[in-house]
Amino acid sequence: MSGAGEFGIDLFYSLKKTEQEAIDSLHYAALTFPEFLSLKCIPIANDNSGGQVVIDENGQLFFWDHETIIEPVNLYPLGDSIAAFVESLTEEPVEPTSGDVALFNDGTKEDILKMVDRIDINAPFEHDQSLLQRAALVQKNWLVEVLINKGANLQGSLEKAMVNNNLDGFKLLLKSGADVNATNEDGDSLLIQTIIEAKPAFAKALLNYHVDTDYKDGFDQTALEVARMKVGQGEKELEEIVELLS
Repeated sequence: MSGAGEFGIDLFYSLKKTEQEAIDSLHYAALTFPEFLSLKCIPIANDNSGGQVVIDENGQLFFWDHETIIEPVNLYPLGDSIAAFVESLTEEPVEPTSGDVALFNDGTKEDILKMVDRIDINAPFEHDQSLLQRAALVQKNWLVEVLINKGANLQGSLEKAMVNNNLDGFKLLLKSGADVNATNEDGDSLLIQTIIEAKPAFAKALLNYHVDTDYKDGFDQTALEVARMKVGQGEKELEEIVELLS
């Protein structure tokens, strides 16, 4: 199963030989993970690595990775019901079509979400860009978040967020683990790109993470050296970045 990573069901707690064994198994799971009760969820299945499939009071299913804290943000939605979840296991994602591109551009949020569930989200979507890259480019950050939660490949998405100054999307991708030290085809790091394009807010966002400030571009210059050069050319808004890098 893909989305919030791969997982495989080890056992359903309720699938026991007798009704009493099923009750005891569910009770044990609830006692082992009491945090789920505060979220009005109960565990119903265990995955191979210790993660849990839980069901809420509305019958919706979620997956929790055992390496994360038990809180709403770390519950990955699996389906509106057990039946919907089981049905989704048999559906193979399809390649995006020109109709899907039109839907992305003009469709409702509900229709786009249905499309996301149907297509291969990491396949080329439009202009050799992934769906996540397109969403970051046009500032559909609600979709960026959906795709991140579904395990979309984050490669190249930070650069696309920068194009139209999508700072909120940029920060969301950073928080989700996008590669802060990615380089473009010219050999410029993301940090150097933000400085060349005089986008100090993006540079500051990168500096909150483990970005390599010593990386040198094709001209053997570090981000600090490029920033100093740009300030000397009149880009006064980069003076704070020079101070941060010094």
